[in-house]
Amino acid sequence: MLWLASPLVLGIGHLDGTDVPFTLGVTLSCLAMLRWLRSRSGAALAWLGLALAVAAETQVTGLLVVVSGLAVIVITEWRSGVVRAFARAGIAGLIVWAIVWAVYLALDPAMLSQLPLLVPPPYLDRVKYLGVHDTTASTAFITGIAYTGGRWWYWPLSLVIKWPGPGLLLLVAGAIGCWWLPSPGRRRAGLAIALPTLLISAFTLTQPKDVGVRYLLPVLALWAAAAASGLVAVLRLVRGMRRTCLAVAAVAVLAAATVASTAASFPGSIAWTAWPFRPGYAMVTDSNVDWGQGLYALRSWSAGMHPWVAYFGPRGITTADIPGARSLLGAAPGRVDGWAAVSVTALNSANRSSLGWFRGWCPVGLLDGTILIYRFSQPPAMTAARPPPPSPARLCPGRWSSAR
Repeated sequence: MLWLASPLVLGIGHLDGTDVPFTLGVTLSCLAMLRWLRSRSGAALAWLGLALAVAAETQVTGLLVVVSGLAVIVITEWRSGVVRAFARAGIAGLIVWAIVWAVYLALDPAMLSQLPLLVPPPYLDRVKYLGVHDTTASTAFITGIAYTGGRWWYWPLSLVIKWPGPGLLLLVAGAIGCWWLPSPGRRRAGLAIALPTLLISAFTLTQPKDVGVRYLLPVLALWAAAAASGLVAVLRLVRGMRRTCLAVAAVAVLAAATVASTAASFPGSIAWTAWPFRPGYAMVTDSNVDWGQGLYALRSWSAGMHPWVAYFGPRGITTADIPGARSLLGAAPGRVDGWAAVSVTALNSANRSSLGWFRGWCPVGLLDGTILIYRFSQPPAMTAARPPPPSPARLCPGRWSSAR
């Protein structure tokens, strides 16, 4: 509930992305690890291998989960003998390898000729591509601060902006409460949950692409699972019926407020931001507010408008896909008149320099929380000596855009 009750999860769950499936794969692998740590049976080991394969198949980062899972098997079985420890880890690894290959063979039986290879070539190609793409610094923006590369503070700040405050309080309280879990439970949780959580967190916080808290969804899901156990442990420590009732009521109120925030965010859940970080388009960029979900709203609005457009969205979608649109990219401000539509990500980060002059004018409308609408009675006069503000302006009170 702590994880599902989030506007971001609700929003991106409707898009064709790998973040939610990968989170499910990581969560299943941790659950399977907990079951194996309790029983150490062959059946539990087979289920663990299957769950690890799901994590590896849905996202390249799942390889970190596989490595941590195999390491835990070796560590916990070490006292039973080195051979047994590595044999059990080898069985789980073999299951992962077999399932990854099985999926690729089901999609393309012609790959059977390449089966002797350790890794399916398309999977290896994806690893190589992401090894270049995800290690290349990109522009980022948050709360009026623009920069290139990665900043560790971006992630906790994004979490405060993008996650309901009551839900964060429950996560923090639950994490603290894990200290009072029984010793065997703490040890198993540390091996099954804390280890993959730390690996994914370290990988995410050190990459030079600060594009959205969705990269931390697996971490948040595991955090929520641990926090739930911690909250139960804390409630068990509370003595007295009255105190117990008050504690349960406090948890229930915070949980209800979190769910209410999620419900109120619909249908613009991706663009939702917590108070007081509003309007969202002036606070964050990329998938923290805009993942191109405003395309259909833009297409409907642009009909008959003949607007200037700078749209940010999926690869392959260009201004030519917007009815009657003219491209803003490369257009001088002195040529722009009438209607203009600018995606938040294009304005805040992706095309921040070339479109920065728009931040000196207030928009007259907002499509789907992600595309700012401007209307000029005549081409804007620019003053070279006056740099544009760091963030987009709030909506204009009138029908025409005016200078800030």
